[in-house]
Amino acid sequence: SYGFTVNIGISTNRLLAKMASDLQKPNKVHTIWPSEIPTKMWNQSIGNLIGVGKQSEIKFKKIGINTIGDLAHYNKDILIKKFGKYGKEIHESANGIDNSKVSYYESKAKGISNSRTLIKDISQKEDMLPELLKITEEVAYRLRKDKMQAKRVGIQIKTNTFQTYTHQKIFSEATSSTKTIFKIVKELLDEITINNPVRLL
Repeated sequence: SYGFTVNIGISTNRLLAKMASDLQKPNKVHTIWPSEIPTKMWNQSIGNLIGVGKQSEIKFKKIGINTIGDLAHYNKDILIKKFGKYGKEIHESANGIDNSKVSYYESKAKGISNSRTLIKDISQKEDMLPELLKITEEVAYRLRKDKMQAKRVGIQIKTNTFQTYTHQKIFSEATSSTKTIFKIVKELLDEITINNPVRLL
């Protein structure tokens, strides 16, 4: 056991899947299909929308946007005028549109890496673990597929203030086991002190 609960969200893109996973906890499976956005998303408080922080929530409420539905139906041009690119992107999010991508790159000669830019900044280490587990699973799968094993595991963390933390560990016995690598990832995370919310893992 990895020691944390799992909530599964299913949909057509990452944004809606993440919104679905937050509907009810713990250990639940939910969907938000595009046709379900009006009934499952639009009645929620604007602060529940991924990408809306506390300061943004205050600004939205000042102009009468209290729910995700309010934002979805708000004049897009006015939002762009007030908030720039963020106004366009968050209006799209309120309407279930998500153009974000998971980045992946590898170099066979040296190693295999994977990174995720988070839809919403994360402050607590325990909330980073599910994301780090997904990354570990993908890297370990690639190791096994390419018949490779690792003797060095490293993590890199970038905050929303562009601070970068890196930490790595070399160990004696090479492995491609998700469980073994993730155990080391957790140890590395424990040893890092992070001062600001995290944007990329």
